[in-house]
Amino acid sequence: MKYLSAFLVTMVFAIAGGASWAQPPAASAEDKPVLREAFTLRLELPDGKNYEENFTRRIPYVYNNAAYMFAGESFGLEARIAHGEIAGISYRKHGAGADVELQFRQFVTKSGLPIMMLMIKNNLDKKLYMTAEISTPGDPNRYQTDIRPIAPGQADYETWARPIIELKLFQLRFNAQRSY
Repeated sequence: MKYLSAFLVTMVFAIAGGASWAQPPAASAEDKPVLREAFTLRLELPDGKNYEENFTRRIPYVYNNAAYMFAGESFGLEARIAHGEIAGISYRKHGAGADVELQFRQFVTKSGLPIMMLMIKNNLDKKLYMTAEISTPGDPNRYQTDIRPIAPGQADYETWARPIIELKLFQLRFNAQRSY
């Protein structure tokens, strides 16, 4: 009987301990998105006029495995790798040395055409693929496009000859196939 009691006590602790392991962990500070302070976005338009929008709500840099960028920003992304694929991304304030370094800006060519440029450096050990979604002034639609793949340890850029209000980068992956 003494051994049976010891066995039952051991089983109760094992089951109780196992039950606590099965529960999801409490959210940590790392799980909470880093939010931008309110800001005013200013863009030059092709007709020489300016576009201005005040963002009073605090917008995350990274949310649901997507990075959100506005002209004039640069930051980094840290990739969480699971089973040889990118399972998640998180924001890093200083881009230098991050798994993925990003810079998004607008400049005006000598001929007066405003150009948007996204610069990406891939510090991961595999070729990086991603999809972008853009919103532009005066157009309620959002447009998706694939970003050129970036080889490991290399940097590249994408340009658009239209002002972009918000650039969303998502589906960061190591294979060419998008998953919708």
